[in-house]
Amino acid sequence: MAFTAKCPFCGSAVSAYTRKCPECGAVNEYYVEHRESLPGAPETLEELRKYCAEREVPLDRMGFRLGEDDRSPCRFGIFEEAGVFTVYGNDPAGRRYVPYQGPDEKAGVRKLFAKLLDECHRLELYPENRQD
Repeated sequence: MAFTAKCPFCGSAVSAYTRKCPECGAVNEYYVEHRESLPGAPETLEELRKYCAEREVPLDRMGFRLGEDDRSPCRFGIFEEAGVFTVYGNDPAGRRYVPYQGPDEKAGVRKLFAKLLDECHRLELYPENRQD
């Protein structure tokens, strides 16, 4: 799911995957082709932890778990068990969905990273723009 922002010209909601505002046609300054292919994106769980620590991403406050299987409501995370990486999201009722489960750590990390960036933008945190 893509994050949405407000168009600075007309105030309409604009998806990160839309080049122009659907209402007024203004160029979307937040446009990205695929969040999962963002240059410099982490490829391992350890790289994701480092990325978040360096940018002071408030993982606990955002409900993200790295390396933990947390079944609490409103949680997102990734964990590894017996060589299988599982990316999950728990809805407010505690129901779980699993957008990725398999042996490819990079695929799992990229899937969770895309969700992490969506949440950061929703909360108006922009970790990929921070200069450390």
